[in-house]
Amino acid sequence: MRSWLVLVVLTALVPGVCAASSARAPSARAQREFDLGTRLGRQGRLAPAIRHLQRAVRLRPAFAPAHFNLGVLYQATGKEAAAQREFRKTLRYDPRAANAELNLGILLAKRGSPEAARHCRKAERLQPGLTSPSCPR
Repeated sequence: MRSWLVLVVLTALVPGVCAASSARAPSARAQREFDLGTRLGRQGRLAPAIRHLQRAVRLRPAFAPAHFNLGVLYQATGKEAAAQREFRKTLRYDPRAANAELNLGILLAKRGSPEAARHCRKAERLQPGLTSPSCPR
């Protein structure tokens, strides 16, 4: 069951760059770290993937896709508190990141937090049809 979860979670890794503006775009080095971390994560090499994504966010703290992918990998490795922090950072830098809203909602629902439903609803508003059976209604 755990390997199935990791596979599903890893398919959620997002490619790309921060598209908001050139002022917020990652440096070339941060982008390389992000690309390598994302590629390693998709290959199931989670520990080195996490290290590369950590470097990417150290180089460019507002790099929302790197925070998101780091959150996904923390979630896959059972580090739920760290995953929540990364999804919250993703939303700080990209308030329209529907997948971060959904993943945060799922993690909060596991803890029984009343905040979970709000994040799940916002994810569906941002991207209609984006939901999970783990989300409270």
